[in-house]
Amino acid sequence: MTNDQRQGVIYGLLAYGLWGVVPLYFKLLSQVSTGEILMHRMLWCGLFLAIVVTIARRWGDVLRVFRTPRLLGLLCVSALLIGVNWLLYIVSVETQQVVQASMGYFLTPLLSVLLGLAVLGETMRPLQWIAVGVAALGCLILVLVSGQVPYLGLALAGSFALYGLARKTSKNVDGLLGLTIETLVLSPIAIVCLFLWQREGSLAFGNHGARLDWIIAASGLVTAFPLLAFGQAAQRLPLSSLGFLQFLSPTVQFAIAVLVFGEPFGPGRAISFAIIWIGVAIFLIDLWRAHWPAYEIPMEPE
Repeated sequence: MTNDQRQGVIYGLLAYGLWGVVPLYFKLLSQVSTGEILMHRMLWCGLFLAIVVTIARRWGDVLRVFRTPRLLGLLCVSALLIGVNWLLYIVSVETQQVVQASMGYFLTPLLSVLLGLAVLGETMRPLQWIAVGVAALGCLILVLVSGQVPYLGLALAGSFALYGLARKTSKNVDGLLGLTIETLVLSPIAIVCLFLWQREGSLAFGNHGARLDWIIAASGLVTAFPLLAFGQAAQRLPLSSLGFLQFLSPTVQFAIAVLVFGEPFGPGRAISFAIIWIGVAIFLIDLWRAHWPAYEIPMEPE
């Protein structure tokens, strides 16, 4: 394995590992309202990325996007979708439904394949059809044993898959530039909401001590750093490797939900999740077979 590929694996593990432990961070904000957390996440992420873009001297690229109506429109759509996804995830932690959130992120790549088929005219290989069918069966069993549709998990999967679709159609926009534009679009909303809530005296920020304020401000790093690490990994690793690393995040989230937060996980859920994991395994096998031969990793001399 080359040094560049080793770095890619490290960046990938860092990105997906950090996404996996994010529920622990949001648990620290239990006394902060969902809306306030979301607005701070938008604002502080935007401020952090503005510093990164300044250091990288990429404000010219940012202005280029703002002068391109089609690109700006697509990134406004993706900004809305990622904002919805952030909101749903915060709700999943606050309402102790992280198990369901992890299910959503297990399903995301499978749903992305379906969107590629329906919207982009891509084709699906036989194993992909089987993977999607098995995962759908797992969801159906979950509905039957729980007596309710896992709306939160499905909404998380849908919003993030649609976000990926929007970003895929945004040509010539890399991860740093795209996320910067998205947060710049969302930041004015965050500023207005936080200002109004501050006038009402309902903000937690600035009213519960410096420790909580620093934790809230850290939402910028919590949001942006894994995405930047992912961007570095994507430049260094083949699609098949990223596909395998992708499932680290929901696996860690699932473990935290059950072992740390003590969320219920009875036999019915266990069966449905086992079937979903079988679908994921079939998907990964197909991904490996389709892409790995094109990315042979040369052995280094002894």
